[in-house]
Amino acid sequence: MIKKLTSMVLLLILICAVCLQCSSEKKEAQQHSGVMTGWVSKNELFSAFPAYKQSAADYQPDQDIISQIDALDKDAHALIILGTWCSDSRREVPRFLKIIDALQQTNLTYRMFAVDRASADTTGMREEYDVEYVPTFIIYENDQEIDRIIERPMMNLEIDLLEIMQTEP
Repeated sequence: MIKKLTSMVLLLILICAVCLQCSSEKKEAQQHSGVMTGWVSKNELFSAFPAYKQSAADYQPDQDIISQIDALDKDAHALIILGTWCSDSRREVPRFLKIIDALQQTNLTYRMFAVDRASADTTGMREEYDVEYVPTFIIYENDQEIDRIIERPMMNLEIDLLEIMQTEP
């Protein structure tokens, strides 16, 4: 009887250990799958994907262009649609966030929305904002879209942003 009970307890412990290992591997796979969806803050993005944080820290925006953007003294808003799995997003989003941090006079607020690889956006964000490629940076002034940067800038993010911010809505 004691042998059976001991065997059953050991079997239960083994089953629990296997379940915990599977659960841990599944959680780790989700974290490293490179996919985050929905509204996301900079802190959430940087916490889930340290490479984004490191990329932002490494990026050195062109201070002359930053000064020119600041001289415009405008209030604007950016909607950033990104894919955490996308190499263009991994390159451009941290740079864009670093540029926003470098601005002192210009008030450029932003919100970020992450979509999955399959573009199966059940919230309708891609369709509502007519986004085909990520990242897409949609710049607004007075709730009116001024322009977009799609996938990668034409020149660099600072110059493209300056040209957009110089446009009147």
